[in-house]
Amino acid sequence: MKKLLLTLLITLSSLVSFTQSLYGRAYEFHLGEIINDEIQWLYTPSPTNILIQFNDHEVIIYSEEHQVYQIEREMGRENGTTMWQAIDKKGNYCWLFLTIIDQTELALTVRYDDYAWMYICKEQ
Repeated sequence: MKKLLLTLLITLSSLVSFTQSLYGRAYEFHLGEIINDEIQWLYTPSPTNILIQFNDHEVIIYSEEHQVYQIEREMGRENGTTMWQAIDKKGNYCWLFLTIIDQTELALTVRYDDYAWMYICKEQ
């Protein structure tokens, strides 16, 4: 059942249109900075327990401060990763990357011009 739901999430994420909310549970957090247009991950990953909600044209991360990202447009797909341009709740532009890791896991990366963070998630 989980494989079926993850497959559905991946298919729907590539279409950027969810008919209902889908959820992932992040269990690992990575923080990085942008150097020469590449993400340099800092420190070791931190364990976390954060709910992530995927809605129609919106991603909500229920961390200490709710992070809300409105998806503006798809920027492309490559090697299991879909990239979107998005706007955060303060009106700042950023990019969201949804990457398939394996049948049960995915990574959601939020990237700005100078820093990025990534959540490794399991389907909820």
